[in-house]
Amino acid sequence: MIMKGSSLKGSGLIVIFLLTLFLLQPVLVDAQFDKEGLESLITRTNKRRDTAEKVAVFKGIMANHYYISASVVDEILKDLPPGEALAAVSISSLSKKDAQEIAKMKKAGEDWPQIAEKNGITLKDVIRDIRKFQRTSG
Repeated sequence: MIMKGSSLKGSGLIVIFLLTLFLLQPVLVDAQFDKEGLESLITRTNKRRDTAEKVAVFKGIMANHYYISASVVDEILKDLPPGEALAAVSISSLSKKDAQEIAKMKKAGEDWPQIAEKNGITLKDVIRDIRKFQRTSG
């Protein structure tokens, strides 16, 4: 026996809701995984650059790798720790935006997903770029 339309409408809405939830879950999980992955890279970078000498070497390597002046990297490192400076320069390189502007966004309290999105890139792109930097710079 077929029921009146009202219960079918409710069933249809439930099915649509469940499908939407099912389809969005991987996107939400990936976004959280990417954010945690980037934070892990940032933390690891900070731990490896724990002395002024190591930061100075890092600054030179980063400037050469990303083709920006050491003075720009120096300015960014005044406001951000090495790992976050690397993320800012990576986003700058990928988006073709000014590195100091990216660093200012972070210093103003925006998080990396917001900054990446505002600059038209994904955290996956940033993670991939930082890993490439790490492989080539040691």
